[in-house]
Amino acid sequence: MSRRLHTPKEVRFANPRLKRVGIELLHLAELKGRVGERHLATPERAEFIMLLLVTDGSLRHTVDFVDVHLASGSLIYVHPGQVQHWHLESPVQGCLVMIDPPALLDVVNRLDRRATLQAAMEDWPVHVNLDDAFADDIKLDLYRLARDIKDYDKTENDVILIRQVLFTLMLRIARWHRNRSDDVPQSEVSSLNVYRLFRRELEQKFREHWTISQYSQRLGFSKSTLNRACHAAAG
Repeated sequence: MSRRLHTPKEVRFANPRLKRVGIELLHLAELKGRVGERHLATPERAEFIMLLLVTDGSLRHTVDFVDVHLASGSLIYVHPGQVQHWHLESPVQGCLVMIDPPALLDVVNRLDRRATLQAAMEDWPVHVNLDDAFADDIKLDLYRLARDIKDYDKTENDVILIRQVLFTLMLRIARWHRNRSDDVPQSEVSSLNVYRLFRRELEQKFREHWTISQYSQRLGFSKSTLNRACHAAAG
């Protein structure tokens, strides 16, 4: 019996109150209460940037059809166009930031840092485990962001303030990744590059339901090389 395949639904940034600022922060419990378990039960293609920090408990999350297993201190980064699938059956707490891409581009353009930050984000893996000290730093930034969003009064000053807080958060993450990459063996860097190539092909061809053999032929790597790269990059 063949398994039924779900065509991922497209989801976009859709909060009328925060449309102008383009940034929203939700706790996972709020997410479940807002959209319901039925909505979360099928794959979705997010047309926004998503950051998820797990603060307590554990869960499984699927990005581009690869499962990642998360615990406290895990950080997920999903960029627009990637396919994800929520699995929120187990008790878990976390902070989810959804970013309409123009919101981030606006603030980096203001500061003339567009190319620098965008290039850094291209290199971010889907999933990392943060050390305790940095996880605490990120929690503080998320607390500030949540407070400023709650107090948002729809003025231009508040739009700039919230986007600047977000920009600070993204720069911290970029610096953490940069420092971490200095300690990563070259073999792991190579695996990460293979994974990125595979991920991009997956985004282009997922509707055609290609086999791993077709992807390996397309990219010029063996199936075992693709498997090792996916395991190293996404667990």
